[in-house]
Amino acid sequence: MPKIEKGESLKDYLSKCIPYVMKNESLSRKAATGKCAGMYKEHQKSGKNYSIQELRMIKEFANDTKDDEVKKSMHYEEGKYYEFTFSINLSEIINKDNNINELVTTLTGTDGKQMTIIIGNRFMQGIWISASELKQTYMGWNKTLHDINHMGSGYSAGFSIIPSDISYIVGYQDNIVFDESTNEVKANLHIEKTSPRYNDWKNYMDICTKIGRIPNVSVFLYGKIKYMQASDMPQDSNYAESGYSKDDMIPCMVDLKPYMVSTVTRGACDDKKGCGIK
Repeated sequence: MPKIEKGESLKDYLSKCIPYVMKNESLSRKAATGKCAGMYKEHQKSGKNYSIQELRMIKEFANDTKDDEVKKSMHYEEGKYYEFTFSINLSEIINKDNNINELVTTLTGTDGKQMTIIIGNRFMQGIWISASELKQTYMGWNKTLHDINHMGSGYSAGFSIIPSDISYIVGYQDNIVFDESTNEVKANLHIEKTSPRYNDWKNYMDICTKIGRIPNVSVFLYGKIKYMQASDMPQDSNYAESGYSKDDMIPCMVDLKPYMVSTVTRGACDDKKGCGIK
């Protein structure tokens, strides 16, 4: 167990203790959080229970699944399907004026607008997504639903389940293609103005336009994990940039089953890396 330094706060200790315990003891995030919080309390020897604020913080740590380092340290059972959501930025519209104000009108056009929803041969939240796997399965996103914040599909959030709500479905994507020169999966996005949450979606787009922020999208898929030693990874994988060393076993996604795409507030890959609307 990591040593508790003199004067170290609960937050700082949990930040270093939880990933360590998950990786070295193969515990779930919830179990690792409970163990680390218990160790910290025992070390304090004050006899006092945690305050409401501290309990809230502990709960946030237990339910936090967005940290790349946590994703990297998770142990996946090979052969079992897991649920994944990977977010990417919707890039600026490329037109003669290079004007982001075209974003909403273009997305709501009758022909849709092409967007890049995921890119192969790169790490997404600590998991290797190969171009070869995407090439075999990318058509699974053709004519699938598009929602807001994965609320239309429902999803796992830590140790709770967010139920699906079809009122959050605002459109769909089609004309899926795989660009072999860039390893990008591209799709045309169609937003329905008659959908119940259209105004919510459009307001978010309008606000992003006004502040110069690029909206994000996130793919929803199921996949299995197969481990590969870092030293056996493709030479251009740059696994060290994702925090791995040559002796680490890297989780690689296989047997992908695409499900949906969502407009979200934060993505795992940004437009500087090639993702988004083209």
